[in-house]
Amino acid sequence: MGNPGEIAKHLITGSREDESFSLYAAGDYYAYAYGLKDDGTVTSELFKEPFTVPESPKISLSSDYPAYAPLEVPIEGGTYEIGYTIENPLDGAELTVEPAWGVEWVHDFVVSADKITFTVDSNAAAEPGGEPRTTWFNVSYPDAVSSPAVNIRQAAPTELGFDLKQISVTPSEIIVDCTPSDLKATYVLRHIEKADYDRLGSDEALIAADIEDFCKPDWMGNPGEIAKHLMTDSRKGESFSVYGAGEYYVYAYGLTPDGTATSEVEKLLVIVPESPKITLSRNYPAYAPLEVPIEGGTYEIGYTIENPLDGAELTVEPAWGVEWAHDFVVSADKITFTVDSNAAAEPGSEPRTTWFNVSYPDAVSSPAVNIRQAAPEKIE
Repeated sequence: MGNPGEIAKHLITGSREDESFSLYAAGDYYAYAYGLKDDGTVTSELFKEPFTVPESPKISLSSDYPAYAPLEVPIEGGTYEIGYTIENPLDGAELTVEPAWGVEWVHDFVVSADKITFTVDSNAAAEPGGEPRTTWFNVSYPDAVSSPAVNIRQAAPTELGFDLKQISVTPSEIIVDCTPSDLKATYVLRHIEKADYDRLGSDEALIAADIEDFCKPDWMGNPGEIAKHLMTDSRKGESFSVYGAGEYYVYAYGLTPDGTATSEVEKLLVIVPESPKITLSRNYPAYAPLEVPIEGGTYEIGYTIENPLDGAELTVEPAWGVEWAHDFVVSADKITFTVDSNAAAEPGSEPRTTWFNVSYPDAVSSPAVNIRQAAPEKIE
């Protein structure tokens, strides 16, 4: 303000303990004192004490998390670690963490010799499709050049959806993979004949029918529970048994244990093929078996497969423990096998019999080929 300076305002008397001076750079300094009167008369020698100011500590984090590139935390949360180092540390000084005020979903901060550990709670209860929640904490150290902030952003649940993929289908089984967009969400995964769905008429009616089914009492009279029919996480190779050819839906939708639907119904149309059918060139039932003479021989039986399955093969299953019918070979259209001679049998004894089954995956039936071989005649 233009007022003249006064020496007296800068003079002190008496002893001074723990007198402090602010410093702004490392280097060599003097603390000094001398006597001085109000009129500027020096009354003593200059007493000085040298000292060296160290470099300021510097905090370095293992990774920086500024506001534009925060630590991204998934919906389920978890425990996290961030490493740190201190350049130019001070004796007895410790690193501290200062969380944002009032934020409780990031907590349990632990500072060890070289890392900061903390826990982020799940955000699964947030409104689906909402904005991520954010917070931060500062990392501090006495006299450090700066106190870096760790910014955190945690995703909210997405609108629940399902990725349904058909893996395989046979006349008896549908196998699918199901991946929900939120792996923590509870949901229903089932199948239904398309004709039955069409009779229900809507997704809402389908959900209502499922809930009614879930709530039915069990065979002991205990009330049903929706929760027992719900699943979480992805499902790989989930299988459903079917009992007839036709069109089916495999479907999924979000559902809570209290019966609240949390998503649309995702449906996958699956076409179940007709079952294969084995037809032999001739049938050999037990009452009309393949008659084999005493000397035996090699035999062929032709076959055809209606509604064949990709990669499936016809197989032969001989009767257990029978060794005199053997060397079964299955080719594209016939079965070849050998029957040994029965000449060593007791003359006049009963014919010997055996059988083998002809099988094919998911076939309507597995026909049996019955064999009867004569024994030598008894000579009187």
